[in-house]
Amino acid sequence: VNKDVLRLATHFGFAILHEHAARWLVKGLTTENVVDRLVTCEEFGLGLLREKITERLALKPAELMLVCSSPEITKHPRILQDLLVKVASLKDKPIPKNVPEVVEEKEEEKPAKPEKEKVEKPEKPDKKHEKAEKAEKPSKQAEKQTGKKRKAGA
Repeated sequence: VNKDVLRLATHFGFAILHEHAARWLVKGLTTENVVDRLVTCEEFGLGLLREKITERLALKPAELMLVCSSPEITKHPRILQDLLVKVASLKDKPIPKNVPEVVEEKEEEKPAKPEKEKVEKPEKPDKKHEKAEKAEKPSKQAEKQTGKKRKAGA
């Protein structure tokens, strides 16, 4: 179902729906379905999500062993190669303490959403202030009459 949603979101250009469906890929992630989820990430160009899943898996030797020993992984040598490279690159780095013990707890980092620009409305002047301004300004008719009198007087 999630693949169908991703396909439709991609087809119609619904970026928000695409992002939401991508987040569902990490919900309920287990060692049994991680290969399928990584394939889906490849299929829909979810490189950052794929990288995060691969990195988390590489940090967990027990889960990595289960995934690498599954017959399904042999159908996807690129995933196996990426896991090998990731393990090799993490070999010299210390394992962070905040890594979840179970693969299911993996969450994708949410990209920052741009906030909508707020358009401030100009404040409405007080009606009393408005009336005072109108009283100070002569009306157009008064200006015309004054102008005619000035011309006649000139």
